[in-house]
Amino acid sequence: MKKLIITLFLVFAVCLVFSANELQPRKIIITPEEPSTLEAQISVNKGEGAAYQSGEAISISFKVNKDAYIVIYDTEANGNTSIIFPNRYQKDNFVRANQTVTVPQGYKFTVGGVQGKEYLQIVASTAQFAQYNAWSQNFTADPFPSVTANAEKDLQVYARKIIITPEAPAPEWTSASTYFYVGNKPVDGTVSFNTTPSGAAIWVDGTWLSGTTPLRTNLSEGYHYFKFSKSGYQIYENQFYLPSGGYQQINASLLPLMPQYGKVTINSQPPNASVYLDGIFKGNTPITLNNISSGAHSIEVRLTGYNSETKQFQLNPGEHKVMNINLNPEVSIGTVNINTYPSDASVSIDGTYYTNNNGQVQVQLNSGVHTLSVSAAGYNTKTLQFTLNAGEFKQINAQLEQILAEVRILSNPSSAQVYINNNYVDLTGKTYTLAPGYYTVKITKTGYQDWSTSVTLNSGQNSDIVATLVSLKGIIRIRPTESCAIYLDGNFVQDLNAGSVYNFEVEAGIHEFVFLKPGYYMFSERINVTPAASYNIYPNFQLIN
Repeated sequence: MKKLIITLFLVFAVCLVFSANELQPRKIIITPEEPSTLEAQISVNKGEGAAYQSGEAISISFKVNKDAYIVIYDTEANGNTSIIFPNRYQKDNFVRANQTVTVPQGYKFTVGGVQGKEYLQIVASTAQFAQYNAWSQNFTADPFPSVTANAEKDLQVYARKIIITPEAPAPEWTSASTYFYVGNKPVDGTVSFNTTPSGAAIWVDGTWLSGTTPLRTNLSEGYHYFKFSKSGYQIYENQFYLPSGGYQQINASLLPLMPQYGKVTINSQPPNASVYLDGIFKGNTPITLNNISSGAHSIEVRLTGYNSETKQFQLNPGEHKVMNINLNPEVSIGTVNINTYPSDASVSIDGTYYTNNNGQVQVQLNSGVHTLSVSAAGYNTKTLQFTLNAGEFKQINAQLEQILAEVRILSNPSSAQVYINNNYVDLTGKTYTLAPGYYTVKITKTGYQDWSTSVTLNSGQNSDIVATLVSLKGIIRIRPTESCAIYLDGNFVQDLNAGSVYNFEVEAGIHEFVFLKPGYYMFSERINVTPAASYNIYPNFQLIN
């Protein structure tokens, strides 16, 4: 594409290349994998498939049925693809529902002189595109950002990368397309669409046709990408080439969707056992369960005096699965051995507490499902369920997680450096999470004496540690009666205004303050400054006679 600026308008010259190797719509048209309630429309001012001559102005109109972010791709016949919206002149790509937008606005597009078929595609998304910031930053150098020189290879991959970002959930998006010719328009051909069974909806090159199969219609010369859709049948898709003025008959046998349900028959020995499918009681054996959704399931068979049996199984669409289950007589006692950390943790099973012998609890229990709870001061309680089978010896390791200590460290002044056990961690004004225990805390800040303390931190929230730092500098307050210049230890500091009050922080030690005013004798004062002390100077000038 070539851009020319003419007077106050931008002329966007659309240079198209026509070749025998025409672009295949199946490889460049962008379509969502799932249907969307978001809909988009795009058209050119002379209508789809219209012919434009070199230098002729062209405009594009589009709208969506929901508020959305928009990008429009222009794909030339040679595969060069650019983004024509948003661009340097229409940067805002957010469009309100049912609002018709025209491109260009305030500038012009004109068609170039190379003949061929050119595609325009709109992609609408409920979330901003991942590459929008990169486009907008490059608008100055490239008003209409280039995407690829090989649309058949790259365009669909690029479009999905900028729509589906790592964030979840993925945004709702859709697309639509149109096309036009430069130069002489090829003669349309005729296509007859037929399916078995009939009544299928027909989608061609990004647009649903009016009517269902069988359908006879005229289409432009070239490659076309189509889909047949009928409820209860699999989507059929393919492509074909229609010669100029030619005829093409498309026939397809639609395959029915596989049934989504199956059934399972459960037999048990002995019979009359209770059957639970995915935890829900269904009846007694022998039993056949119909209309079971395909996928993973669990069957549990229970009978008084026998150990229950649980089986996991995968049911395929249309499958009839038969399960024969032998139940074993119940032996009522099993043994569980629980190892705890810490070793003095409290252990309860089904609400009954048991003695902990230095980190070990061993108990005989009836077979079945039991609830174990292990707790200790300063640790998070651990609760779990376990199944103990008859005659089983089960080992359970229960290691509790220690509850960490939390402490907020503050200082006056704020933003001082914090050292814990002589290791720098961060600044004051934050909450620190540490293992319970004994710590030394040191607070430092330039210009102030170091501050330190020792503290024992317990699990959970602890009292704040607050450090009041002592300044290593003294404060000199100066209020001159006359406007003058101040020198500190022989170095000019600044000019002072009469009657104003000035505060200076000065390092500890002896310092000489000199005040000069033209036409007056020098005023000076020497002060031995100590840390955190305050001093006042009131310069008093005398005229030089």
